[in-house]
Amino acid sequence: MSRVSATPLSNPILAPWTTAFVRSVIGECLHNVQTLGGKVVSVTTDGIITDVENLEETILKSLPPEETVMLRKFRELRESLSGDSTALEVKTQGKGILSWTTRGHLGIEPSMAATTGFHKQGLEKMELVTLFKDTLASKEKSIEFTRISLRGAKDIFEKGGSVRMIMKEQNFRLLHDNRRKMD
Repeated sequence: MSRVSATPLSNPILAPWTTAFVRSVIGECLHNVQTLGGKVVSVTTDGIITDVENLEETILKSLPPEETVMLRKFRELRESLSGDSTALEVKTQGKGILSWTTRGHLGIEPSMAATTGFHKQGLEKMELVTLFKDTLASKEKSIEFTRISLRGAKDIFEKGGSVRMIMKEQNFRLLHDNRRKMD
């Protein structure tokens, strides 16, 4: 680790503006999805799961400029920095989704699988879908599994020794709270 010297990007006033600006763009898009009659299933720091197709184009074509100020400003800045004005990226699309707490989404048809905290190695897609559907329907709403990882570099540096496998019993909870659905 090394100390970062002062730069425009490390300025303590400008640095948080970057994330605040992106969150403002997402907030405006959420409002506009609702204005367009769409639904939002989930929102993360950098993404929205919605039923509005071609979200960026639909917002820009359907709503007046005063309703899309942040999105248009983001597009303008992106164009000047990269030569591409596209603001929103479609990561995946398809039909059917299981959704639970933060960073928990599993697409039934698409390849999307955001299962932070659950290691899905060795499971085929439909095995995962069945496991998660059954777990969401169960009273416990949790999956017990053995997490396998390698010993971390920091631990080796601080305590000495070598790289080795570590096995740890984990409990992965799928609490579907439905708080992210906007009607």
